[in-house]
Amino acid sequence: MHTPGPWIASFDLNTHTGRESGWTVGPTGKEVAALNPTHATTAFEDAQLIAAAPDLLKAAERALPWLGKMLADKGHMHSVAPADCVGAAHDLHAAILKAAGKTLTPEQIQGYQDDRDETGKGETQK
Repeated sequence: MHTPGPWIASFDLNTHTGRESGWTVGPTGKEVAALNPTHATTAFEDAQLIAAAPDLLKAAERALPWLGKMLADKGHMHSVAPADCVGAAHDLHAAILKAAGKTLTPEQIQGYQDDRDETGKGETQK
C-alpha cells in the first residue's frame, strides 16, 4: 500500500543554512520523496510527475474496467455507461496534466461537464 494522495510537490529551503534543500513530494506535512537540488534542470518536472503518481494510479484503475468492457464489445459501448467513461477520461486528462505541471482549464472542465450532461448520469445505455 502506498501513502494515500493527493500528493504535492514543494520546494524547500534549509532554514539553518538558507540554502536550497530541493523538492519534496507527498501529502501536506509528510514527505514520500525528496529530489536533490543539484539536478535543478529536471527536478521540478520530476517532482510534478512523482506528485501525480497517486492521481495517475486512481485514474488508470477507474478507466481500465471501461476499456475492458469496450474491448469485449469490439469497440462499441453497449455495456459501458457513457457518463462513467467521460468521468474516467476527465480523471485521466487531469492526472496527465498534473504530471506535466499543468491543470485543466475552465473550458476543459466545462467540456467534460457538458459531455456528462449529454450522456446521462451513469446509466448503462442500451
